[in-house]
Amino acid sequence: MHRSAKSSAFGFKLWSALHKDEEQTLAYDVTSISTYAEIQMAEYGYNRDQETLPQLNIGMLYGTKTALPLCYEIYSGSIVDKAFFPYMMELGELVGLNDLFYIMDRGFLTLDNLSFMAQNQLNFLMAAPKSQKIYRQALIEATAVIRHSRYHIPQTSCYGLSKVIQINELPYTLHIYLNTSSAADEEARIYQHVDRLEEELQNQMKPISITRYNKYYDVTRNASPIEEYERNHEKITEMIELAGMFCLLSNTQDKSAEVALRLYGRRDMVEKAFQNLKNSIDYDRFLTHTEKTTEGEAFVAFLSLILWSDLTNHGKNSGEKSINRLVKQMGTIKRTDYGSGCSLLQPLTRKQKDILSAFAIEPEEFLQTILHFEV
Repeated sequence: MHRSAKSSAFGFKLWSALHKDEEQTLAYDVTSISTYAEIQMAEYGYNRDQETLPQLNIGMLYGTKTALPLCYEIYSGSIVDKAFFPYMMELGELVGLNDLFYIMDRGFLTLDNLSFMAQNQLNFLMAAPKSQKIYRQALIEATAVIRHSRYHIPQTSCYGLSKVIQINELPYTLHIYLNTSSAADEEARIYQHVDRLEEELQNQMKPISITRYNKYYDVTRNASPIEEYERNHEKITEMIELAGMFCLLSNTQDKSAEVALRLYGRRDMVEKAFQNLKNSIDYDRFLTHTEKTTEGEAFVAFLSLILWSDLTNHGKNSGEKSINRLVKQMGTIKRTDYGSGCSLLQPLTRKQKDILSAFAIEPEEFLQTILHFEV
């Protein structure tokens, strides 16, 4: 990717400069795109589409206020997300996206990345895995108090509180939440899973390893057959108490649990952008065979996503949430050419005028453009 790196960074810098003043937060995420071609960077790795194909990864920084992609990078499919994270943060700084607040999922939370962000004074908010000891213990301690009225977040089914924790001798804010809507469903899934495991134990369906049962059962065996098992009610009860709970980690202390939750909800934008890239814009495969054409196709995909995102943003103002329906509405505009330079244009519908208004386009100006457009 060295041939285009300099020009790409310059282009991203110009593009980002148009939007930086509007932005306060950036969402960062990664997706993978599979390929049948033998491209040097295409390697096997964690495939988000569950495909057994080599892939390339795409890291993207997405503006949460403008709802537009701002820069991206493609890299080897075997490089894990958390390892590529520092590069993308440095790319963001290089193209002028500095002094902003990054929002990310738990896949980027490692001690090395926390250290990198501390050294580079990058402010962030990211999900924290409740399976790790430090976060799990904080969640367990919060179960005794979190369901208090003072912690309820208005207009949601969530309770939230914040506490300061120490990681590598540095202070971080851990926002802890209980989602009562998802808690009941999660509790039901836990017991369904425990019941399935017990049925396996009764039938000795998986006698070779007992590891899968240790989370919920105390299992005893001398040889291959399992001799005894008993539900570990303390472990199961702890799982139930943590049902519906999750936490977000930040290195800033100026945001409440309510504000942090609403900010984290913006990360959904970049996930939807990747879904649109693959499903609506049909970039679910790289069909290229050289590094140069792969770079070109990735850039065209980035431009397509900008246009699609902008259409989505303005389309909402017209009342048309589906881009496909919006395009279909505008696609019914009809111009009839009668020869000798004579053309007639049918009147716009009310819906078409609403769409044009959402894009700040004057209907009469639009009609004149179409009328004089040379086919």
